[in-house]
Amino acid sequence: MSFTMTNPASISRPINGEGGESQKARLARRGAQQAFQQLSEQFGERLLDIIPNMWRSMAGGLLSACQSSKEIQLHVSNPSPHRPTDPPEKTDALIEKQYGQDVIDSLTVLEAVVPTFHHGLQPRLRELFPMMEMALRSRFAIVRQVAARCFATICDAVTPEAMRYIIENVMPFLQDPLVVTNRQGSMELIYREQYLTPYLGNNALT
Repeated sequence: MSFTMTNPASISRPINGEGGESQKARLARRGAQQAFQQLSEQFGERLLDIIPNMWRSMAGGLLSACQSSKEIQLHVSNPSPHRPTDPPEKTDALIEKQYGQDVIDSLTVLEAVVPTFHHGLQPRLRELFPMMEMALRSRFAIVRQVAARCFATICDAVTPEAMRYIIENVMPFLQDPLVVTNRQGSMELIYREQYLTPYLGNNALT
């Protein structure tokens, strides 16, 4: 692969004793949260109209890698609770060739700012569901990991819609006998999302 990134788990570690890259990642995350929260409080649901490039700045990497799928383009223009059925190979090829770090950056930024989203902006998050699913199915472990963290955070912000999408479209991959990365991505999301546990039973994650 042609991209690298500090382990996202390092963002949540204490700053004392961290390496330079980990500390920079933590500070960048905190700065993004604070900046977006202030802008969200000031402009509310008009934020992305007043600063139209902000959405592209936050989600651009994910959009660039995943919107090559015609089915995802159709979903964005006409949202549906049903997932696109395109395989992730085309997205993975773009991740490996060009957009790997951009995808990771988008997912990391979204994870940081989603909790401060004004409720009027939440439909924009729903547009990302099929792209998040595609990232969860990636053959690259780091992409699956960051996507699971981000999607779990989105679940906390738009719980009914996100949970419906996950239960109907992501959880079936747990039974995929052929593609191990499909099972891995589903399990990583379930591990991080507390609301899914009752649907799986007490022994699902053991």
